This record gives sequence, C-alpha cells and structure tokens, in this order.
Amino acid sequence: MVAALLALLGSVWVWWLQPPCPVRALTGVKCPACGISRALHAAMAGRWGEVFYWHALLVPGLLLLGTACVRPVRWPWWAVAGVLLLVFTALRNLPVYLLY
Repeated sequence: MVAALLALLGSVWVWWLQPPCPVRALTGVKCPACGISRALHAAMAGRWGEVFYWHALLVPGLLLLGTACVRPVRWPWWAVAGVLLLVFTALRNLPVYLLY
C-alpha cells in the first residue's frame, strides 16, 4: 500500500511539476537523460514536435529497445546505442546545438 502511494505521488510530481534535472542543476551540463520526462509527457499528450525538441533519441531508443525485447538481436545493439547516446550528449552540450 505504501509503495503504491509513493508511486502515485511520484507520478503526480513528475506529471504536473516536471522537476528539473539534478545533474544539470548542479553542474550546468545536460546529462544523457535530460528532457526525457518532459518528452514522455509531450508524447502522452500527442505533441510529437515537442518530443523531439526535449529528447531527440527517445522515439528511436524506445523502438530499438522494443525490437530487442521482442526478438533476439544478433549484433551488439547496446554498444551502438551507447555510442549514439554519448555522441548525442556531446552534441547537445555544444553552445550551437539547437534543441534542448
């Protein structure tokens, strides 16, 4: 019962308040997950332009993860996803990056 109440309170906190990223608040650097909660919120509301603004890799990442869960993938998808995430994080911390 307590776990369900905490999960409900946590989802309400994320849904309505959308807290800032603690890594970005402390260091000023956007972490690889910065914007995911806002992107999920926009996706649930059907605002797909905002999804790609907040986190451009959310949809491709979910598709890749879903594919890997449904059928076994023979190539090291996790390595490709990790390299892509590192490149994405480096690009989004450049001063000229146009998205969040």
